[in-house]
Order: sequence, then structure tokens, then C-alpha cells
Amino acid sequence: MRKKLGALFLIVSLAAGSIGCGNQGVPADTDTKDNTNNVSAEETNTPPAEQAGGNEEKVKLRVLSIGSDETQLDVMENFIKKNITEEYPNLEVEWETGSDLSNLVKTYSATGDLPDVWYSDAAYATGVINAGNQQNLSDYIQKDGFMDRFANQEALRYSDGGIYALSSGADTFYTPVVYYNKEIFDQYGLEEPQTFEELKQVCQKLIDAGIVPMSVQGQNGWTLKNFALLTLVMNEDPAVAEALLKNKTDFTDPVVLDALKKFEELVQMGAFPEGVSNIDYGTQLSLFTEGQTAMLYTMSWAAATVEEALDAGIFMWPASGDKVKTGDVLQIWGSPLNGWAVNAKSEQLAWAVKLAEYCCEQEAARHAQNGSSLNFQTGIEGDITLETEKERMQIYNQASKYIPTIHQNAMDSATVAEFMTYTNLMFTGSYSAEQFVEDFNPIWKSNTWFE
Repeated sequence: MRKKLGALFLIVSLAAGSIGCGNQGVPADTDTKDNTNNVSAEETNTPPAEQAGGNEEKVKLRVLSIGSDETQLDVMENFIKKNITEEYPNLEVEWETGSDLSNLVKTYSATGDLPDVWYSDAAYATGVINAGNQQNLSDYIQKDGFMDRFANQEALRYSDGGIYALSSGADTFYTPVVYYNKEIFDQYGLEEPQTFEELKQVCQKLIDAGIVPMSVQGQNGWTLKNFALLTLVMNEDPAVAEALLKNKTDFTDPVVLDALKKFEELVQMGAFPEGVSNIDYGTQLSLFTEGQTAMLYTMSWAAATVEEALDAGIFMWPASGDKVKTGDVLQIWGSPLNGWAVNAKSEQLAWAVKLAEYCCEQEAARHAQNGSSLNFQTGIEGDITLETEKERMQIYNQASKYIPTIHQNAMDSATVAEFMTYTNLMFTGSYSAEQFVEDFNPIWKSNTWFE
């Protein structure tokens, strides 16, 4: 696995996480291209060892976390909050959760009311960083040794070389995956498709039998926006997918247009449930787990829900051409801007950094205990217990290339919002691939991510 991690991050730089509990040191200068208001570690109110030991007055900090994600709620309630008093008895933390952190963090940043620590996301982090409100943590975690707990340290760095968020690194092991109902596949003599044409044949046989082939989340364009479009591109030509991520091509590229047309084919043939453009995440899961669809195309974090409900198998989205073998090139989740961030203007900056580190360490402990692979090294050994995850990780470890998501690693927040709108339209059946390219490519051209 250590070799595999090295190969993974030679190709992409994604969010990972690390944390520890050492004293704050005096770091070297950092290069922060846009974040000019950031403070180096030597300028902060470093918390003395005796204060960390509980002999001084309380330090008050405020934390904002995700309130709409079951995994993050588990991390917060059963790890971070549960263990904070024992770890830092002098901290008095005000806990805040939000279901729409994007708008909340943007508002707090604009009004100067950001918490000391919050969970950052690439969808909105760039604006906060450019405003000088999100601390570059590179000085701190290099000086106090936190960096040493990462399997790949470069995975933390944003495009300007700074480190603005700390996470466990579990994201980089999440991939899109197709779950299928083994009972239905056996009943109709279906096999796991290895090409896109074979996938269409499977879908048609199911349609002919009166079964809806596949559930996806069409609401907000979620499936197409988050992973399906780029997967279709890279499964035909990985070089085009990588070029998109580097702004070396655009959505008029023939491979991109062909990927959109393939998705349009599936919509037109009835591969997805009726009204798919309005299906949300929970509905896509229930349609599959209740046996109303034969397949589910989603992210691999759904494995536990799927296996609890039925006997499921998995396969990776089939390749479209002879340049790629199915499962050889995988798309992975995450961004170096996802994770625990620190307010650059916190009155207790050194303590805020320590708290962000602690939050990340607790997040990693939770994932490690559940058998997740992590970039952050916890020392906790957990076995993978889910059969679909065992099979998926075998495929993962044998892949030759890993490509990150486009919406998290190549689009500013305004572009993501428009991408969401137009990918949602692709689910309606009345919006063509050509229309998508005509409408969205000018928006892509005005994308400020690469500036």
C-alpha cells in the first residue's frame, strides 16, 4: 500500500490529513501567493506547555463543522467532542454545525465572523484564502513534526505551495463504483460489463425485463458533475481528462463531447429512473437497496449501506475505447482544500492550529478504526470488513493511474454552480451534449481557478 500511495500522489496532489499534539515552534518563512495577511508561527501566541497541561485559564475557541454528513457527525460527536477535554482541558470550545457550509463560510469571511476552526471545502475555500482569512499552515506542521505523519506530504499542498486544510486523507481512497444486485444479475444471466457497449447491453436486457437498470443522483447534476463526466472522458482517453484538469483543453474537445453523448445515450434509452433529474442522494440509495433498480452508480462511501441491505457485487465504470482497460485508471475524490482550516485572524492562532490538528487526528482515528486506508498515519490497524470494499481496494491497488475530480480541483465556486445547473439539465432527456458544450464552455473559459 505504501508503494501505491507514492504512485498515487506522483500523479495528483489531493487533500490528505495529518495531525499531532506537539508544541508550536518557530518556523521558516512561507510563500503565500494570495494569502498576504497570514501570520507565521513565530508571531503567534504560542500556548505554553503548562497551559496545555491544565494550569492556566481557559482558552475560548469556536469550531464550525458539517452538520449534514453522517460520517462527519460521527467524527464530531464520538471522537472530537468525546476526547477533547482529556486532550486539552484548558480549551473551552463553542461547537457550531451547518448544513450549507459554503454560504455560511462565505458570509462569515465577508463579515469578519469566521470561527477559529472550520471544515474547509474546495467549493468555497479559494475566496477565503484570497481574502487572507484562511491560514497557511505549512510553517506550523513542518516545524512541529506533524508533516512526518503523512505518507505523502506533497498531497497537502495547494497550487501556490501553501497548506490550507488538514484532513485524514481518506478521500483519496474513495472512488466512483457501480454496485449491482447479484440476485437480479443471476436471475437474468447478466455479467459484469467490461466495455461501455456491454453496459448498454446489460441495461437493455433489464429494460426489456421491466427492470430499471441503474439509480443515480440527478438532483443538482450530482452524479454527472461529481464524477461521471470525467470518468467517461478518462475511460476513453486519460490524457484528455488530465488536460482538462490543467486547463490545456476545454469542453469542445471531441473526447469530452463524445463522453457527454454516451451519457445522453443512457438517459435516452431509459437506463435511469423516471424523474431522475430530481432524485437526491438518499433516494438513489433506497431505490437500489429496496430492489427497484439493478445497479447503483455512486461513490464508494455508500458500501456499508449497500451491504447491509442486500448481496451486492461491484464493477468499475466500463472503458469506452482501446486506450484504457476497465479499472486501470481510476477517479479519486478530494482536494488539498478539503479539511480542517484555521482563521488567519484568530486571536488565539496557535491554539486554533493545535485544535485543527486535533480534529484531523480524531477524524483519522475514526476512519482507521473502520478499516479505511489513510494518508495520515495513525498507528491504528483496522481490517476492511465489507466484501465490496475488499474487492474495490484490490482493484484500486492494481490501477496504474489516479485522476482527481474536476469540480474540486479545476473550478472556482461560480463555475461549479453553473456546472451543477448544466449537468442537471443533462438528466432531463431534453438537453443535448452539443447544447451542454455550447452553454458551458464559455463559462469554463471564464473560470478563475487557474489564475
